[in-house]
Amino acid sequence: MSINIPAATIEAYRTTRYDVHDGDSNISFRIGEINYAIADLYQRRNVQSSAFITAWNPFGEFLSADENEKANNVLRKFLVNEGVAFIEGEGVGTDTTWPPEKSLLVLGISEIQATILCRQFQQNAVVFIGPDFNPVLMFHPDAGIPAIHCAEVFS
Repeated sequence: MSINIPAATIEAYRTTRYDVHDGDSNISFRIGEINYAIADLYQRRNVQSSAFITAWNPFGEFLSADENEKANNVLRKFLVNEGVAFIEGEGVGTDTTWPPEKSLLVLGISEIQATILCRQFQQNAVVFIGPDFNPVLMFHPDAGIPAIHCAEVFS
């Protein structure tokens, strides 16, 4: 299976603001921008990595709010059953025709586990944040696209 992700979609992922609702505070991050609020979160939660993922709009196919919420509930239940901690969030793109996508910051998972979730929940990409606190855009393995590590990719 091969996945074709249009350049405009990749650009949308790259410019999206990723928000996490951590108790009374919010953490916002972008691809390729080191984020020390994530460092603080990692210290408090005793983890060294995370992945930001949604189950909304599989492979970029626009679904209804109800269908998307059901898909995200499946993701939540899967993580709970696996005993994996997560924090609610949303991806907020610059294109206002796409509503913000409810998402989860999955704590303490590896790049391999993030890739497995990406495949399992039929997403074009996930955002992985390692111990360097630098969000990286990682694409579905069947897309054959290298990870995007910096914000200035298309400049």
